[in-house]
This record gives sequence, C-alpha cells and structure tokens, in this order.
Amino acid sequence: VREGETGLLVDAGDVAGMAEAMRALADAPELASRLGRAARARAVAHYDQEAALARLWALIAAARR
Repeated sequence: VREGETGLLVDAGDVAGMAEAMRALADAPELASRLGRAARARAVAHYDQEAALARLWALIAAARR
C-alpha cells in the first residue's frame, strides 16, 4: 500500500487511527473508489502472472547477452 495513492496506512494496533481511516473512506466514497482503482492497477501491473513472466523472460534474455 502506498499511503494516499493505493490506500491508507495506520500503525499496527492503532485502533483510533484505523477507525479514522475507515471513517474517511466511508465519508468520501470517491476517495475510496480512486484508491481502489489505483490499488487494482498496481496489483495487476506488479503481480499479474503474465506481467511477472514477461519480466522474468526479460531478465533471462539480458543475462544471456
């Protein structure tokens, strides 16, 4: 999670901080939607099986040169 870009971060055990973050998202559905879209795009770009395989093949090709 990237703070303010793909989600909201709170310290472990910070119950008040978690409640505040949840309230912020509940009060601003457009923010929640924007963060969700950005998080999904990042996950697909970085953790998608096809993208990971393409990066691996690129590394293998570079190592053979």
